Amino acid sequence: MRRLLAIVVAVAVVVTYQVPAFAYLKLGTKVGSRTVTLKWSQLPIRYFITDRGTAGVTSTQLQQAVQAAFATWDSSTTAQVSSQFGGFVLTSLALRPGFRSCRRF
Repeated sequence: MRRLLAIVVAVAVVVTYQVPAFAYLKLGTKVGSRTVTLKWSQLPIRYFITDRGTAGVTSTQLQQAVQAAFATWDSSTTAQVSSQFGGFVLTSLALRPGFRSCRRF
């Protein structure tokens, strides 16, 4: 009986005592003996999408999916992020100096 009571109390504590986990994936890179956090130095995060689709996914569908993903990220109470769609481009910005790119695989 005591064991059952202890289990019930433990479950009640776990269920009623909720603390945000603040779980996230921290991205970084090793520089010497320390890890440098990768982060955007300027908001909003401005992104561009190459105006060419693939089989089954148009450029517009990709843009809508990226926009929805940013909206989900931004709706988190612990996130401090904003984004801005820069538009569709005809060539890859990765070929231009000063641009960083994310690629679909």
